[in-house]
Amino acid sequence: DSSFLKAGFRYGQHAFYKGHVLGNLGGRKLSTLISLNTSTSNGYRENTDFRSTHAYIHTATKPGKLRMHIMTGMNLRAFGANAFYSPRFINQYEETTTGLAALKLVQTGLHTTWTLSSSFRIGRDHFLLDRYDPSFYTNDHITLVGGINMSAKISTAAGITQSGLNYRREEIRSTSLGEPYAEEEQVDFNDSITFTHGHIRQQFNWNINHMYEWGSFTISGGMLVHLNSDEDYHPRVFPGLDLKWKLPGWFSIYSSVNQSMRLPSFTDLYYQGPSNVGNPLLSAERATTFELGMFRENKGLYFEVNGFYRQGRDMIDWVWMDDEKWHTMNLTRIDAKGADFQVRHISSSPNARNFGMETASLSYTFTHLSRVSHEINSRYLLDNLRHKIVAAAEFRLYERFFISFKSSYQDRNGSYISYDAETGSSSEQPYSSFVLVDARLSSQLWRFLVFIEATNLIDEQYNDIG
Repeated sequence: DSSFLKAGFRYGQHAFYKGHVLGNLGGRKLSTLISLNTSTSNGYRENTDFRSTHAYIHTATKPGKLRMHIMTGMNLRAFGANAFYSPRFINQYEETTTGLAALKLVQTGLHTTWTLSSSFRIGRDHFLLDRYDPSFYTNDHITLVGGINMSAKISTAAGITQSGLNYRREEIRSTSLGEPYAEEEQVDFNDSITFTHGHIRQQFNWNINHMYEWGSFTISGGMLVHLNSDEDYHPRVFPGLDLKWKLPGWFSIYSSVNQSMRLPSFTDLYYQGPSNVGNPLLSAERATTFELGMFRENKGLYFEVNGFYRQGRDMIDWVWMDDEKWHTMNLTRIDAKGADFQVRHISSSPNARNFGMETASLSYTFTHLSRVSHEINSRYLLDNLRHKIVAAAEFRLYERFFISFKSSYQDRNGSYISYDAETGSSSEQPYSSFVLVDARLSSQLWRFLVFIEATNLIDEQYNDIG
């Protein structure tokens, strides 16, 4: 609602700087927010230099029965991607440019809300496997994504009903991703780049959901109907049901069953590189998830425990093959089951001055996945956390002086490919469990938070992700 102007500048090692300007022009009928920032650095190690610029404008009308939002922005990035996509190639380099625009209209009534929105995004990606030898391997792409969405929300004595219709069009024009163009369909992007591949995918979605509250009992059910051109517009239905029951004594029990899906990305389908091979025959992955849990929340104490079971079908992942490349494939079946537990305590005397515990928390997560085959080396899906425990506490030493501790235990399933840069060979290494301990001493001085912090106090050597 107000007008303001903020600006900032930072400078640091390795020729790092970052500057930003943020302004808002508030008016009687509309307001406009403008944001600009840029940053650059030579990088903290070899081939980690970067430069980026971001611009964003958002104009919105004042609250009323009809509200309008107009948004537009652009992101420019260029960076050395040291071993990012493969440790075998440390001189990778990438430039990305993204432009976006969106319009949203919201009409509110006494019992109804109508929303109409549309958006468009264009992206350019220029990738070099060796920035010092562009002819070695390069990829260039342009993606064009647009869509329109209409939705309605109606409140009656029978509950709240929401429904929406969505259309989305995705297109890629590329030097390598997509189906090959006929010669006459080639697109000359500039004097040095000709797009020879491309793909267009269109999607239609319709969803409906209804929620009803009856005393302390809440039920919500709905479904999504999905059609897309890659599946010849064959309709797929994904239903869902959620239940919650608030018991006396601040306890609530909830249960849900939902079906979901994920389409393969253009990278999953088409990417061909020295270390990665896509698969144009991939199908969408599907999952059915069951969940049952209980939580309690009152002044100073939050407690929750839940369990879940997910049936995954045709899950998409990159798998390490004998040719020492990652290949995408649909893993026939991956079932997951697990449980979460967490408890948090906040002091009921926030204005205390002497020593005492301010906050304390403990959480535990367990997940087990059924493998398709013990011979598969999965890049993502099968490298899940089996066990994770996090314990934290903060104590008030005196008035505005605090000390906090955090400890975590992590046990990851699966293995990773370890590369030897000198010999160029690789070997499979299992993940090892580890414990981390962090501490912080802090003080609230006027409007400043001053602190000294140490992480990994016991000097644990670990791999979080290979």
